[in-house]
Amino acid sequence: MNYVDFLPQSYREQRRKSLRILREFIVVGSVLGGLLLLTLMVKTHSHSQKQTAERLESTLTAEQATLNIYEDIRQQRLRLLEHFEIKKTLTPSITYSQVLSVLGAAIPEEITVTTLTMRSVRPTPDKIEDTKNQKRQKRETVEVPSRNYIVIEFEALAPDDMVIAELISAIDQHPLFSKVGMQSSREIETRGVVARRFNLAAEIDVNREFHWVAPDQEVAHVD
Repeated sequence: MNYVDFLPQSYREQRRKSLRILREFIVVGSVLGGLLLLTLMVKTHSHSQKQTAERLESTLTAEQATLNIYEDIRQQRLRLLEHFEIKKTLTPSITYSQVLSVLGAAIPEEITVTTLTMRSVRPTPDKIEDTKNQKRQKRETVEVPSRNYIVIEFEALAPDDMVIAELISAIDQHPLFSKVGMQSSREIETRGVVARRFNLAAEIDVNREFHWVAPDQEVAHVD
């Protein structure tokens, strides 16, 4: 069977043109839809990254605040320790009156003290010397003793060397005193009476802890 196409040529061309336009429209629509979807995906990813960055920034801010609080606490602790050390240095663990009380109990009745001096020796700041070496400056620290002690010196009269030896033994064996030593000793005559004039010195380390036994305030032991 043969078919005869009675449609004009112009109609067929118009139809092909319409189909081509439809195909092009579908292609363009697909491309635009893909671009729109890609844009949405990029925006969603960017928003997610922004939220992640904000969370990280918030976490870092909180950690920094914690570190600042820790540093403040550390600085306060250092200041308290420094204050305690200064107070410990300025307030020795033993007083002059306690030293005199112990010394008075150790001196025999035959000995007469004529002069007595006590002085505190505290640590001094380290000395710093600056020396120039070509274009740079070096700082050299000279160490000094850090001991904190009391020096006691007294002059007295004794009838003989045996009494002086008794005094030195009593002071030297006492836990309060250290570096007990005779400075000088000579025979004198006063109003027909022969006696020994001597000078004695000792040190008391106030960096140690002294434990007193009430009520006479004798030293029980020294740490």
